[in-house]
Order: sequence, then structure tokens, then C-alpha cells
Amino acid sequence: MIDPFENIIGQEKSVAYLKQNIASGTLPHALLFYDRDGGEGLPLALATAKVLLARGRSEEEKSTIYKRVDTLSHPDLLPLYPIVKKDKLETSEDYLPLFREQLSKEPRLTYKEWGDALSLQNTQLSISVKEAEYIEEKLSYRPYEADYRVVLCWLPEKMNISCANKLLKLLEEPPKGVQFLFVATAPELLLPTIISRVQRIPVHPIMPETMSQWLVKNYGIAEEIGKRIAHLSSGSIVLAKMLLESGEKTTEEALRAYKILTLSMRGNAKEMKQESEELHTESREYLTALCKELADAVREAFICGLTSAEQDQEALLYSRKDNIRIVRQLSSVISERNVEQISDAIDTARKELMQNVSAKMVFFDLMLQLFKSFSARA
Repeated sequence: MIDPFENIIGQEKSVAYLKQNIASGTLPHALLFYDRDGGEGLPLALATAKVLLARGRSEEEKSTIYKRVDTLSHPDLLPLYPIVKKDKLETSEDYLPLFREQLSKEPRLTYKEWGDALSLQNTQLSISVKEAEYIEEKLSYRPYEADYRVVLCWLPEKMNISCANKLLKLLEEPPKGVQFLFVATAPELLLPTIISRVQRIPVHPIMPETMSQWLVKNYGIAEEIGKRIAHLSSGSIVLAKMLLESGEKTTEEALRAYKILTLSMRGNAKEMKQESEELHTESREYLTALCKELADAVREAFICGLTSAEQDQEALLYSRKDNIRIVRQLSSVISERNVEQISDAIDTARKELMQNVSAKMVFFDLMLQLFKSFSARA
């Protein structure tokens, strides 16, 4: 028997709550999974949708339903997510093929990855009132196949005020047989009236021991490498995979450099602050070596961006061929417009460390500067 929750990592309490309340029929009509960007929230919401839409079905039927939920093709699943209006693309449904493709690559989708897939730079995505009107119309009909209709909203904090108010009315007077699943990374941006009408489901960062065991089991790596990557990943599977793919022989400082640059691309102040506090405990020798790795990674990413041909990129990056994937991601935010500014910021950080300035202050300030520079990239 397939358990839709079996691939959810490190969320035992939340999974137990969901299973118990689904089985007893006491699940609140609106759930808010509050998560970090790229965490377990979206996979957890999808697993919940699978169980709800497959209730009362045979094992063979359940297997088919689970696959249809994974591909967002179940007629009673209504996905909603932030987009940008352009040409004739105005709703989530218009972008569904692309969103489906991104989820198939990585169910722990990040806001940046979705924005990159849309080929957008410095453009804010949003969920407009037209989306709420579309959902309202769909919910006026009975379910096609299941006992429920499931509205799955990823990043509801991106709703504009008109959309939020219209959706609030649906939450206040929900149609029969409708389940709302929200996955937010900044729930504090939601209307207080929406927050008051949902049951909050915490999604925690994955503990290092759990992360290490998962990496060893799924990637067949040495236990020591699993522990090292788990420590650097800050409880994020997405970041752990990126670090893992950068190569087992990569030095500790290089892995840490990639992590700092990745956090700077995300721009999450809480994550950057936590990382700077952890770096505060490291030695000066380690931190100065880390600055060198940061400078090397930036240089490699800039070189990588000079050509779009993958074969040419690998030839240029011979010294870091095992890190090519993560370097390519960095190259999307580093260009001739900001590479000098970024390099100067890293060099300034190195000099401040040599002058015994607090590492916590140095690296938090550096990551903020990097985020600003990355965001300004043309």
C-alpha cells in the first residue's frame, strides 16, 4: 500500500495530525502550511491532497489518483500560484504546463526557481483577483470524481488585496466538500482575517541527523559526507542537493561559499542572519579561506556566463567541472554590470575579518550586499 506521506522528511508530528484528522473526518476546511522557501510545505500539501482525493477508492485507483495529483491533472485539484500577466497569459491555468514541468523536476519549488522558469528579472509575481473569480466559479460546481474539491494555493502572500478579500469570503462561507490548502513562506503578510480562518500546520527545517540519514540512504554517500552536508544545508533538502551535486571532493570552505551565495540569491533575511551567527564561531583562518572561495566561485560564475554553450562552459571551468551545475545557477545573477561590485564586497569582508571585525556583522552585511547586487543584475 502506497503512503503519500512516505517521502515527506522530518515532519512526523504534522503528518500524524493530518492522517488522524483525515481519517476521523475532522480536518479543518482550510489549512496553512507555513514553511521556508523550498521546504517540505508544498510536498506535504500535495500529499494531503492525494489522500483527500483518493478516499474510498481501491488501491489500484489510488495509485492512478496519486500520479494525477503529482502532475496537477486531477479535475478536482485547483492549483493557484503567483504569475506575471503577459500577452494572453493571465491565470495560473495559463501557466499550468510550465508549473507542472517545474514541479516534476523538484517538488520543493522555490520562488526564485519559479521566477527563473518564467524568464523574469526584477519583476514581482502576484495572484490577481481574476484567479479568485476563477476559483469561485469552479467551486460552484460539484466535484467531478472525488468527495472533495481541493484548492491548493502556493505562496498566498502574493495575493493582491482584491484577490485576498474575495478569497476571504470563500473561507468565511466555504462551499460544501471544499478543502483549502495554503503553502506560505511569509504568512505574516496575509490578511489577519485570513489567518484567523485557517488551521496552521508548522513545517520545520529538517534536523541534521535526519537529513544526514536521508542523504546517505538516497545517494549512497559516505556517512561523514552526509553529516557535513547536513550541517551546511540549514535543514533544506534543496540546498543539500545543490551542495551534494557540487562534488564530494569539494572543500568545506567551498561548500560553505556556495551556501552563502545561494542564501544571498534567495534574500531571506532570517536565513542569512542564522548563517552569519553560525559563522561567528569559526576561526579567522577558516573565514579568510572562505572569502577566497567566495571570490573564486564568483569569478567562475562570471566566466560561465560568457558563453551559453555547455561544452564551452565545461572547457572554461575545467578546474571546477564537478561544480558546473551550481556555477551555472550563479551565472544567472552575475554579469559585467555587477561582478566588480560583488568582488569588492567580498574583498572588503576579507579585510574586515583581518582587522578582527565581528564575523557575524561582516557576513550578514556581505550577504545583504550580495543580494542587492544579484537583484540589480540586468
